[in-house]
Amino acid sequence: MRILILYLLELKQMVVYKKFILFFLICLFFSCKKDIQQPISAIDMFVTSVKSHQIDLNYKLSKLGYEETGVYFYKKNSPNSEKKVKALRKTDILELSLQDLEPDTEYIVNVFYKQKGVEYKEDKNLIVRTLSSEEIKYALSLKNDTVYYDSIGHFSLELEGKQLNNLNLSQLEIKLSNYILEFDYPVISSNNNYIIRLEGIKKPVDEVSLISVFYKGVEIFKKSINLSYNRDRYWINFNSTNMYADRASVFKNELYYFDSPNILKWKEDESRLLNIGTSMYQNGNYIGRNPGTEYKNHLFFPPIHLNVATDNFTNIVSYIQVYAYSPIDNSWFSDTLTEKSFRAGSKYIINSQFFIHDDNLYMTFGLANSSAYNENIPPTYYLYKYNNVNKKFEEITIFKQKLTDYHFISINNQLYLIGLAPIYDQGFALNSTLCIYTVDPSAFTLNEIYRGGTIYNPQIFRVKNLINYEGNILLAISPNNFFIFNISERNLYKIYQKINLNYTYLEGIFFYNKKFYLNADLKMYEISIIKKR
Repeated sequence: MRILILYLLELKQMVVYKKFILFFLICLFFSCKKDIQQPISAIDMFVTSVKSHQIDLNYKLSKLGYEETGVYFYKKNSPNSEKKVKALRKTDILELSLQDLEPDTEYIVNVFYKQKGVEYKEDKNLIVRTLSSEEIKYALSLKNDTVYYDSIGHFSLELEGKQLNNLNLSQLEIKLSNYILEFDYPVISSNNNYIIRLEGIKKPVDEVSLISVFYKGVEIFKKSINLSYNRDRYWINFNSTNMYADRASVFKNELYYFDSPNILKWKEDESRLLNIGTSMYQNGNYIGRNPGTEYKNHLFFPPIHLNVATDNFTNIVSYIQVYAYSPIDNSWFSDTLTEKSFRAGSKYIINSQFFIHDDNLYMTFGLANSSAYNENIPPTYYLYKYNNVNKKFEEITIFKQKLTDYHFISINNQLYLIGLAPIYDQGFALNSTLCIYTVDPSAFTLNEIYRGGTIYNPQIFRVKNLINYEGNILLAISPNNFFIFNISERNLYKIYQKINLNYTYLEGIFFYNKKFYLNADLKMYEISIIKKR
């Protein structure tokens, strides 16, 4: 009896095992069948050219294994007019042309492919409208199929056609995808056609995009174009350090911090701070809260306004005050610009900066009106030179150009100015754009050597910090936004980053111990810049 029970149990286990094997084989079969029947799909489908009677397009299929492929197409309002066109393979792209079409008509396009004798048709549609018959009148064409960006994304191309000199340019609109391009007046070419030069500026990304031309609201040209950045790029690298992360002032290759009741000095070999003195406190802030500029055994700090009561405290007047600190003997001194007095609260200091050129110290700043008075009056800017004999700042004549948010920097005994200059069109100031000048320090006259952007697409960014980086000008605009001006090429380049840092504010860039450092979000980063693809 016991043997019979064991035999029956063993038989039951064998039946269960066979059922498991059968279930596994069924699952495997359907899995393989699913793989075999996995559909092919059209990818990267793109219209390359549209005319009044023709549409050219290309696409790719997600994988090989098809016998033939192409498209079905028909007029949107006439599904029964469906036709079939096969595609031709060119390298890894499938190309075809739809011809004998009607002008200004929408067509529905569906990709098909044949696999093992069975034809499959894609569910998704592509809707394309042919151009108006007006396009024949102008016979437009692009002189280049590929357009190359410059260092910051500016590009230009030429559009050629007939009778372009008869166009009312105010009713002409030219777009790159949804981006409106600027254009010049038509110029006659050697073959009696006319050429219009187009230009724009955008993020320099390699891509294929569509150029569309509209005249009086009617589309008269559409064609794809390749945009390419075929050059080396500047890249910035960041390495986090254990340095004390606060607003640092560099003096004789040592770091000092003033944004606390005590003056602190960074001890590099011990990675710690030393208390060496007492900070200067005025108007609710510590002097030295913003980094100082080293000049002749002192650190000079940005000017502040000092409030002084007069007439038995009935009036309060503000003066411009400049402080300097000597780490050598731990002493402070100040200079008051009494000629720059104003009613307390009526003005505030903007764009203050020190710079050194030809062993002379200069200071520049602006006074802007507060909203409580008349904020519509533009700021007034001043320029001072430091007198080493009487230790006073003396006002000198500033340049005449109407610039804002500017910075001076001296490199290899040449003084430069970087700032925002107004853009004029027909006598009106439309906007402002970044400009760079060489400066004649004898009279502070400016010579423009770089102007960014275009009239309708200017380079509007305000430089937060700048520094001499190996003979070129490194510009810090905002977190994760850096540029470098190559002085020998007189060209501005965007600096790229492999990984964006997770910080929200930018404090400054400085040179210390033969290295460059960035202070951002309570961290100190050692930075380096390389040029490569």
